[in-house]
Amino acid sequence: PRFISPYHYRLDWQFWIAASIQRLEYSPWIYSFLLKLLQQDPDTLGLLEGDPFQGENEPPRYIRIDKYRYEFYKPKEAKEINKPYWKREFVGQVFPPEGAATADVLKEMTN
Repeated sequence: PRFISPYHYRLDWQFWIAASIQRLEYSPWIYSFLLKLLQQDPDTLGLLEGDPFQGENEPPRYIRIDKYRYEFYKPKEAKEINKPYWKREFVGQVFPPEGAATADVLKEMTN
């Protein structure tokens, strides 16, 4: 297949772009992605390093998106506290505004 730029092919870049836009309505693919995660779609799970729900007795019924702010530690600071790379601060829940979404809610949003 041909590639057309500017187009970012990696999932992490897609999430980064969606977060920088600050509105999920401009990145509707996320709703389909969340639905397929809830449905345990093998192709979608294959995009991730591992299955985030592996080891659970039942497939997930609810899902949400939280936003965090990341800041790299200075090398000396990371060694002192024995933690790698960055510190993370919770910013807020992005989707849904409250609670968690179900597959039925996501199906309505993707139709």
